[in-house]
Amino acid sequence: MVESAFGANAGGPVELPRGEPLRLVALFAGCTAGFALVLPIAGQYLAATLYLVVMLRVLSDLTWWRVLAYGVAIGVGVSAFFIEVLVIRLPEGIW
Repeated sequence: MVESAFGANAGGPVELPRGEPLRLVALFAGCTAGFALVLPIAGQYLAATLYLVVMLRVLSDLTWWRVLAYGVAIGVGVSAFFIEVLVIRLPEGIW
């Protein structure tokens, strides 16, 4: 696999996304940049929750209540795991 990726036969044109895939890539990049900007101000818990709510709403067909439930559960859960269990310092912001 590595050989095929870096070998002589790996050449060829690289096609960038167009249409709907390009829109999704741009939305993902924009949301991720927004997360990076909001993180120092809002803190890890709030920024991660907002990021996940926006990403789930934009990229899925879930209902609003599921988007909010999953966003809060995953955002707070993952943040708590890194901050409380692994004892990794992350931006605190207003929280």
